[in-house]
Amino acid sequence: LQQKENLTLEQQRSLQRYFMQEFYGLEELTLDDVLWDNEGRRRRELLNLESLLFPGLAIDWTVKALEKQATWNQGVTPWDISGSELRRALREKLGLPELLEHMKTGWEWTVFDLLPYADRARSLANQIQAILHFTIRDEMSDVQIIHQLLSQLGLKFEFRWSRAVEGYEGTKLKVFHLVTQVWQRLWSVLERRQARRPVREELEGVGSPPSFNDSKLGGDPIRNIPSDLERWFVPECLADVRQMWESFQSDPELLADLRRQVPESVLRHLGLAS
Repeated sequence: LQQKENLTLEQQRSLQRYFMQEFYGLEELTLDDVLWDNEGRRRRELLNLESLLFPGLAIDWTVKALEKQATWNQGVTPWDISGSELRRALREKLGLPELLEHMKTGWEWTVFDLLPYADRARSLANQIQAILHFTIRDEMSDVQIIHQLLSQLGLKFEFRWSRAVEGYEGTKLKVFHLVTQVWQRLWSVLERRQARRPVREELEGVGSPPSFNDSKLGGDPIRNIPSDLERWFVPECLADVRQMWESFQSDPELLADLRRQVPESVLRHLGLAS
């Protein structure tokens, strides 16, 4: 199994379904779930939002990744270090958490409300380009800058025209608001992930991995594996993990998320921890 280079199309689809269910905390996937995922882009946005709303997570992700690398005695390379905390810190410096807190309460805003945030973003344009991979150009409006930065968190906005904005009566202005349905869906995913997090961390463990018989990759169940981990050692699942690992080598963020989701004992069993 470990030497198998390619999976069938059905196995690849099974792999994608499995990890989507794990990420979103769903028992079953619907067509709407798959479309909403947008080929993994939604997961990336959710990880950005999650690290911003739960600040300790980004640091934990980085520490766990480094600890895991240290146990493998292979040294630490730059791409092994998560950039989640750096991105979170920059977004906090830009004031995005403050904006989001206002937006969640039903706040509406105009271009004038975003001016101080846009000025801050322009002053940090080089850092934003290097860390958030977003280039601020001179011709961009203040609204475009801030909305695009917020869109990296999966947020969506709508607007209406108004001539009755306080302080600007008579001037036709766009009045923006957060798309509530999108926000509620994002938050529901984060709530499920937060509820499952203690369970996932318990499964991954903090000591020595459980023992098992390496010679039994198929046929009889692998012995001495806790019941909570048995599903990971099904041959099809092991093949899926290996294929996902190989396909994510060119995408450090997805690879880091895979490392967080798959118990270390499974990676060691597949020879991916050495």
